[in-house]
Amino acid sequence: MRYWSKVLLLSLIGFILMVFTVVDGIWNISQAQNHGQVSGRLITSSGPVPAGTLAFFNADKGSDPADSSILRIPERTALVDEQGRFEVKVQYGRYLLGYFPGQQKVHPGLPDKNFEALLAGINVSKRYTLYVADPQFDTGDIYFFPFAEATASSSFTVNGNVKNKSGKPVAGITIIAKTDINSMRPQYISRQTDRSGNYTLTLPPGSYYLFARHRLKRFGRPKKGEYFGIWGVNGGAGEFGWFPIKKGQDVSMHGEAGQEIMDANITVFRIPDPVAQEELLKSGGKL
Repeated sequence: MRYWSKVLLLSLIGFILMVFTVVDGIWNISQAQNHGQVSGRLITSSGPVPAGTLAFFNADKGSDPADSSILRIPERTALVDEQGRFEVKVQYGRYLLGYFPGQQKVHPGLPDKNFEALLAGINVSKRYTLYVADPQFDTGDIYFFPFAEATASSSFTVNGNVKNKSGKPVAGITIIAKTDINSMRPQYISRQTDRSGNYTLTLPPGSYYLFARHRLKRFGRPKKGEYFGIWGVNGGAGEFGWFPIKKGQDVSMHGEAGQEIMDANITVFRIPDPVAQEELLKSGGKL
């Protein structure tokens, strides 16, 4: 199995097993009328796949999930049981499907070299596209194959370094990219920063907001004590963990196909304890 599969799916799915998005501990459940309950069975030429994880990639947007140069986050994931069956609620749309054996156990950015991933197909050379347009839908058997790596998509590359406020490099940071700064879900991620704090992120052409996250295992706000940073923002976290983005300030990064952006450095800060800070302010102290 080609290494792209190992890097792509395990890096992405290691932190996407959340069925719903959690915002401040409250389940944010989408309206049922634009979602379908999808079920089916995943098989290969030798029979049902073993227990694992199924990833849904929107076929109408984003890079090709078979392109190893871009680490794309799937729109949805579902657990697959020992009989190869799955059931999950998915937003209406068209999806390319990926599968890897085993439940999520590895932190994003640390792929297992023994990992094998598959993509759904009509045959070994033609992709399978799943159309979700009904409230209840059983796909029947979906065949999965070890597809050859896709031709590299049009993209640009971002290179940078992550340091803390003392100027020391921070390892283990994941850079996530969003097209909407207010979206809870990012579209792309980097591998974790190395010991020198260096990272490389490859993206399709366009404009993105880059966030540095520490110990990234779920979506939502970073927890107190964790490192967090935004490209283009140099100040630390404020009274309740918010970063000082001035009104009208554009902190997005734009890249064209083939462009290589250097020195996209990010300073990360520890997220403060909002309760402790509020008590400090009430007692007349200063932050």
